[in-house]
Amino acid sequence: MPLWRNLLAWWGGLALATALVAAEALPKLEDLRLDAFEPEAGEAVFRFPDGRLEPVLEGKSVGNTGAKLLEVLVDRVVLERESRQAGILEKVWMFPAEERGKPSRVQVLSLVPPQVPDPPSPTTVTIDETASPPPV
Repeated sequence: MPLWRNLLAWWGGLALATALVAAEALPKLEDLRLDAFEPEAGEAVFRFPDGRLEPVLEGKSVGNTGAKLLEVLVDRVVLERESRQAGILEKVWMFPAEERGKPSRVQVLSLVPPQVPDPPSPTTVTIDETASPPPV
């Protein structure tokens, strides 16, 4: 096998291993803590496993977890994330952490298939061939 093919195979294996490690390193909602939230402001503060705090407003993404904060309630927050089933969205509740240093409890509410807009209905145009053309 030529040297360039060996190098290409090695480089491809290295890139695949790097991608797998990077995907594994992404935090999941189940690893986060809901530290604080303010329903009137529509804001919640999440603590990541590395100790970093991130304030998030309603409608915004929660770090690089793939989840979006939908609503801040008085005792929990509502999030939306993509399920393990491709193309399916999950709505979940996240409650404040019950113990210091422990992640918050996450409860799946529903699986919502993505909404596909209805195709536009064809329009019908009727041409009256007996009518005289407009004057110029």
